[in-house]
Amino acid sequence: MKIAVAEEIGVISLATKDVVILDSKGNQRTAKTGDNFNQNDTIITPKGGKTQLLFKDQMTINLSQGSELKVDEFVFSNDNQQDNKLTTSIKKGAFKFISGKISDQNPEAMKVKTPKTQIAIRGTSVIGDIKEDSENIVLLDGIIEVAPIDNPAVSQIINQSGFAVVVDVASG
Repeated sequence: MKIAVAEEIGVISLATKDVVILDSKGNQRTAKTGDNFNQNDTIITPKGGKTQLLFKDQMTINLSQGSELKVDEFVFSNDNQQDNKLTTSIKKGAFKFISGKISDQNPEAMKVKTPKTQIAIRGTSVIGDIKEDSENIVLLDGIIEVAPIDNPAVSQIINQSGFAVVVDVASG
C-alpha cells in the first residue's frame, strides 16, 4: 500500500517557542526551528512566541505571538514559472511578508487573505496586524492591492512606502 506524503513547501527558519501546525485533516503537531511545513497547513504561533517561515521560492513570512496563518495554495517550479502561485489566509495576528520568486516572476500570483480583505502582493514587503475589530495593512516596499473579500471589484492600490489601509471590521 502506498501512503501519500504531503510535499514540503517550506521550513520554519525561526521559532522562539514551539509552533502548532494543523494539517488539512485536523491533525496537530508541534514544530520548532528547522521543521518543514506543507500546503494546507495552518501555522499557529503561541503566546510569547515569534515564527519565521521560509518558502521554497525564498519568500519569508514573520508571524507574531498569537498569529494564525494557513497556506491555502503553493505552486513553485523554476521550469513552469507561469503556473507559480501562492495564496495564504491570515486569521489573526501581526505579520510581515517579504515576497520571493513567485511574485517577482508573476506579480498577479501572490495573494494574502484576511477575514475582511484580500491583498495582492506584487514584488514587495508588507506588514499587517489582524485583530477582531480591525485590520491594518502597511506597505514597506513595492506595490500591494487591497480589496474587500465581499466586494473584490473595489480595491485600493498602494504604491508608496509607509502608506496603509485600515479596515474597521465592525463597520466593514
